[in-house]
Amino acid sequence: MNNQYSEEEYKLIDWFKSNLFNILTGIFLGFILIFSYKYYNDSIENEQYTLSQRYQAAISKSNEQDTDAILILSNELEKSNPNNIYTAMTNLYASKILVESNNQSDAQQKLNFIIENSDVDEIKIIAKLRLARLYIHQKYFKKAKTLVLSVPQYEDNPLFNEILGDIEYANNNIPSARRYYELSLDGDLVPNKRKIIENKLSSIN
Repeated sequence: MNNQYSEEEYKLIDWFKSNLFNILTGIFLGFILIFSYKYYNDSIENEQYTLSQRYQAAISKSNEQDTDAILILSNELEKSNPNNIYTAMTNLYASKILVESNNQSDAQQKLNFIIENSDVDEIKIIAKLRLARLYIHQKYFKKAKTLVLSVPQYEDNPLFNEILGDIEYANNNIPSARRYYELSLDGDLVPNKRKIIENKLSSIN
C-alpha cells in the first residue's frame, strides 16, 4: 500500500515537473488579467470623475451666463464619448440653451443624438419628451405623435398624455384631446403642471 502511494506521489511530482512552465504561465496570465481588469475599472472610474468635474464646471459657467462652455463640451463629448451619460446630460442642457436662443435646428440635433446614442433609458425618454414638444412648437404634429408612440408604455406617463392632448387639440380633435388631458391628470404631476393641464382641459369643455 505504501509503495503504491509513493509511486502515485512520484507520478504527481513528475507531472508537476513536466508542466511547471505551463502552470507558472497560467498563474502569471491570471495575475495579468486580474490587474488589467482592475486597471480598466480604475480608468473608467477616473474618466467618469473627470467628466463629472468638467460637466459641473460647464454648468457653473452657464449659470454665470457663459453658455458657450456647455455647447463646447457637448460638441467635444459627442466625438470622444458618444455613449457616456455625461454626454447625454450635457446635450440635454445644451438643447435647452439652444431652444432659448431660438436655434431649434441645433437643439433638435442634440436631442436626436441622445436618442440614438445614450444607453440610459430614462435620459432617452426625457430627450423624446423634449423633442416632441419641440416638434409641436414647429407644428410638426405627425412627427411628435410618432415619437411619443415610440416610447414604451407612453400611456402611463402623464406628460406624454399631455403632449398627445396638445396634438389632438391642434388637429381639432377635441374629444381625443379631452381624453388625453384627463388621462394626464390621473397621473402623478407637480402642482404647477397639474394646474396648466386643468386650464387646458377647462378651455375646451
